Amino acid sequence: MSDQRELDEALAMLHQRERTAAPDLDALRARVLAGPQHERKKRWLLPVAAAAVVLAGVTAVQVTREAPEEAPPAAPPASGVPLLEHAAKTNADARWRNEGTYLHVVTRGTRDRTLVYGNIADDDVVDSAPNSGYTEVYEQRVESWVPLVPDLMWREKRSSEGETRWVGGNDLSRIKPATPWLKDGDWTAPCGNYFPAEKPKTACGGANDPASPSFYATVPTEPAEILSWLRKRSNAPLDSGAVFAEGVELMSSGVMPKERYANWYRALAMIDGVRDYGDVTLPDGKVGAALGVPSERERRELVIDRNDGRFLGERRIAGPRPKQSWIPEGTVVGLISVTSEQIPRPDGL
Repeated sequence: MSDQRELDEALAMLHQRERTAAPDLDALRARVLAGPQHERKKRWLLPVAAAAVVLAGVTAVQVTREAPEEAPPAAPPASGVPLLEHAAKTNADARWRNEGTYLHVVTRGTRDRTLVYGNIADDDVVDSAPNSGYTEVYEQRVESWVPLVPDLMWREKRSSEGETRWVGGNDLSRIKPATPWLKDGDWTAPCGNYFPAEKPKTACGGANDPASPSFYATVPTEPAEILSWLRKRSNAPLDSGAVFAEGVELMSSGVMPKERYANWYRALAMIDGVRDYGDVTLPDGKVGAALGVPSERERRELVIDRNDGRFLGERRIAGPRPKQSWIPEGTVVGLISVTSEQIPRPDGL
């Protein structure tokens, strides 16, 4: 009872008006015991206190958190040598599938063209002025009917596919040349001399014309000899990337005899630094492994089937110091699918 009395006295002193009036102590007692004012304080104060605890925790974490570790550098591409050696084995007995007197070669995809005007700079020379011009990429399908006997009639048909895309340049005020670099069209001519006014004129069956099947009769057949020959042919014989690119270019002609593929692959495998840059989808839908050698200027990659080693095409990627400084590193400036087969002499040829 003494506790109850003390509570009543405390409530009576809360407000002046209640001390001067006869208070309803029973009602006040019930209201206090129900505690609405204290609940109201709980609803506001407890969340604030909780928030203060959370913020304090966040602050502590921010102060004590260690800096995140940097992502490890990407693993370098795997060696491309095992795949080339595998391709050499699977192509040991490669031959043209059909008999015939012509080769039908189809190349499709992205190609680049560069216009350079004014003083042609040599960017290998210190303080050489930069080139002026620009580079574009375009898509084109090229069909060639190439006779095994070179002095017969040849045919070439070019068809645009897709749109021309800007790559880069350093002088946009110049007007493009009135005559396109490569026209669409359909031409026939003996020895493949479609444009006789052009110089140098194509020599019929010449020893320096990779587009002619007779050219490959002058090429060595053993891997070590092939590699030595590629180095002599390259404009940079000490640059492994340039030598590898030379080998890719000749395969991309589409007229190299199939029986040469195995030792050609073995010769390319002997070049230092061959890497496997993963799979790439070519314009004709085929998927193959892109093999190449790092190069300052441009990496020219051989694309072959991972399973049976079939040659499928090529890809060209700008290096850290491309020949034209306006081309961004890593730009794909060429992606070509190549198919070829031996056929009978076409009508009209």
